[in-house]
Amino acid sequence: MDIFVQFLPWIVVVLVLGGVAQARMALKKKMKVGGVSHRYESLKVLMSPGELKFFRELETAVGSNFRVFSKVRLADIVQPAKTGNRSAWYSAFGVIKSKHVDFVVCEPDTMEIRLVVELDDKSHERSDRAERDQKVDDILAQAGIPVLHMPAKATYSTEEIRRRIFGEPVANVKS
Repeated sequence: MDIFVQFLPWIVVVLVLGGVAQARMALKKKMKVGGVSHRYESLKVLMSPGELKFFRELETAVGSNFRVFSKVRLADIVQPAKTGNRSAWYSAFGVIKSKHVDFVVCEPDTMEIRLVVELDDKSHERSDRAERDQKVDDILAQAGIPVLHMPAKATYSTEEIRRRIFGEPVANVKS
């Protein structure tokens, strides 16, 4: 009996800590929704108003010649070249996996990538953005994918976009 009284405070501490741990686990489990422990909410729209305005003009400019996709992950259009060195491949993949490009222009029948269009707003003048843009441009150049940088504006000219993309008279573009 004497031993029991001697260890009683420790037994109480262990039981209390065990109860607290169980309560925390139950609370975490209760907070999980569908196996996800953090709550998420919709952004409601895929593009900002400026991006949407440009997207509509870009679609008009390319007509039925191409399909336009927005906010495409860089790793969905390029991949690191295989060298046999898995560590180097994963390191190179790490560079592209969380970057995206604004618009990808593809052949409508084959979905072959023809062009990436980046819409450059004032943020692209910052040194960190300029460095990121140069890295993405270099990666796309290695992969043989042309990049067209368009300055963000209040309004866009479909004719200017066509000239910048096709480099030819508008008459040769199917609407």
